[in-house]
Amino acid sequence: MDEEANKEIKQEIINAQPAQFPDFNKINERLRDEAKHNVNHSPIQQGPYLICRSCTQQHTIAWIGTEKMLVGVKENGEPILKAR
Repeated sequence: MDEEANKEIKQEIINAQPAQFPDFNKINERLRDEAKHNVNHSPIQQGPYLICRSCTQQHTIAWIGTEKMLVGVKENGEPILKAR
């Protein structure tokens, strides 16, 4: 093939606008940021864990150990812990 034909083929490929794959690192980062901003959890304590039961899927919020006890929740959703 001559050089002119190569240029035409390259230009046609660019004009075709092939599918672009998403950047999975950016997607993962965005999902982690969204998860951190959710403060609508209603924590309860089960053993050494804080568990959320207000979400559709029960999940662990944090491990607090056996030396602390959940006594309430602040207005911003942050748990109030007391030493045992």
